[in-house]
Amino acid sequence: MSTVRYGLFIMPGFDLVSFSVCCESLRLSNEVAQEGLYSWEVVTGSGQAVESASRIAVAGRALAGESTGYDRLLIFAGSQG
Repeated sequence: MSTVRYGLFIMPGFDLVSFSVCCESLRLSNEVAQEGLYSWEVVTGSGQAVESASRIAVAGRALAGESTGYDRLLIFAGSQG
């Protein structure tokens, strides 16, 4: 079985809880299966760290172009109000 590659795109004010649950779900799935079913990479629009709604900054690499090589792209957004 080939590894499913996820891009986790974070935007300013994203919800840290839903982002963490996603990361942990992928990690635990790999652990239970005892193989790398999933891989993931955190990406941002600029490649700079992005601040969550709880004011915790998370680093990521820049999402560049349409050819990312991801099988799935999940978007974590929030409100800035």
